[in-house]
Amino acid sequence: MLGNWSNSVDHLVHLLVAFVLALPIGWHRAREEYSAGLRTFPLVAMAACGFVQTAKSVLGAGAATQASILQDVIIGVGFIGAGANMKEGAVATGHATAASVWVVGIIGAGSGTVTTISGSS
Repeated sequence: MLGNWSNSVDHLVHLLVAFVLALPIGWHRAREEYSAGLRTFPLVAMAACGFVQTAKSVLGAGAATQASILQDVIIGVGFIGAGANMKEGAVATGHATAASVWVVGIIGAGSGTVTTISGSS
């Protein structure tokens, strides 16, 4: 029973780290009044982290499994970022937002793959 609580705490710590690392990026973008900001970036990071952690719990933490999980996160977050690209006539916008969403997704995925101090993965 204690092991389940320990795993839950580890998962929450990973999610908190993803949130904290994405928060300054979201805050800066919200302050500059860009389209995606304070809500979007921490949510993307936490979702990527949660996805990685859930997949690790279900599929295991082997290197091949990790590569497959990260590949899926990269594709999924890239798809979300693609929605930020807009084209009006000959002018395309949203590239920085798309790149930022992608980077924050990878930050979240990285937060989910790191082993905690307690040694669980």
